[in-house]
Amino acid sequence: MSWNNGYERKKFELLQQRLAAKYRKLGMAEEQIEAIYKFDLEQFKSERRFYSHTVSFEPNKFDPYEDAEDKSPLLNLFSAVLTTSIDSSEAHSRFWWIEELDDAELIKRVKSLSEDDLELLTLYVFDGYNQTALAGLFNVSQQCISKRIKKIEKIFLIRL
Repeated sequence: MSWNNGYERKKFELLQQRLAAKYRKLGMAEEQIEAIYKFDLEQFKSERRFYSHTVSFEPNKFDPYEDAEDKSPLLNLFSAVLTTSIDSSEAHSRFWWIEELDDAELIKRVKSLSEDDLELLTLYVFDGYNQTALAGLFNVSQQCISKRIKKIEKIFLIRL
């Protein structure tokens, strides 16, 4: 949207005149009316600054096949800076659940675990493996898995 300052200022002043007349009719003091006008004028100036420095990417309404992005010189010039991509390794992290935690202390405790303990915790809690299946995956006894899980639980419980 482009900003036509003369037209917008004329609309603003007409609106302010109507509002001032209404305020006088309601019995407001001139100082109060002036304060409201100054506040509204600052808001008007803020909108003018915004629209004066903002380029819209509106498509041509008469041509449905024309894309607004093709016609914008700013978008063409800065397309590399304005474009981003998500690395698939980050998007599907094995330990996605750590990023979902809200408690800072809990995050700190989870990140203090070793890679093997994180994998064990993920398999046990989120992937639904039981201790016997985990023992087969890690090539250790079920008692060893039980001890590791108790050690992880203790890390969380000690610091709570």
